[in-house]
Amino acid sequence: MKNKIVIIIWGLTFALSMVACGNKDNSTEQTETSRAVAVVETTEKEVVATTEAQDSETKTVANDTTSSFEIVEQGDYPDSRSDHQANWDIYKNYFDDFSVYGTDTAGKGLNDLPYGGDTGYDPKGTILQERTTDKGYTVMYDTDTGKVYYSSMILPTGDVYLETESGGVLATYAYAKGYNNCYDITYNEMQEILGVYNGD
Repeated sequence: MKNKIVIIIWGLTFALSMVACGNKDNSTEQTETSRAVAVVETTEKEVVATTEAQDSETKTVANDTTSSFEIVEQGDYPDSRSDHQANWDIYKNYFDDFSVYGTDTAGKGLNDLPYGGDTGYDPKGTILQERTTDKGYTVMYDTDTGKVYYSSMILPTGDVYLETESGGVLATYAYAKGYNNCYDITYNEMQEILGVYNGD
């Protein structure tokens, strides 16, 4: 938005300098200047109106987010928020079993996979910790379950784990194999490519 205003002001300055440098008569210069000022004023009003509308939408979304869940019995869920529990169900039903990678996920992109979002897992950021495999690559280790997550895998938090170096290695491997993307790679292949971490 700031860039748009800067471009508009620059355009106004350019228009004014063109009028000043041109060989038109004075009345034409005043008319051109008035038009340029009117365009800037109109655009500024549009920018302000758009900003106000976006702020209003943000407040509405924020209000909807806080009221879109209820507190229910926790049971085996990370917490008692109903929205987190619904996302946890998606994670557990689809991504918790690593055998889906390279099989159920094959031929799909991230947008084709079930998406749940925040599950409420590891709210303090202490359960999931980065570790190094026997081949020197970084992985995410779940200190509660002992599970090891490789780059591009869905974490129990609902996030995609993206680690640049190992992700690049997986992408190169996928390309060499003629795969669509990293979701064609099985968990066993990830272990072979990036190495294993056997826990603390």
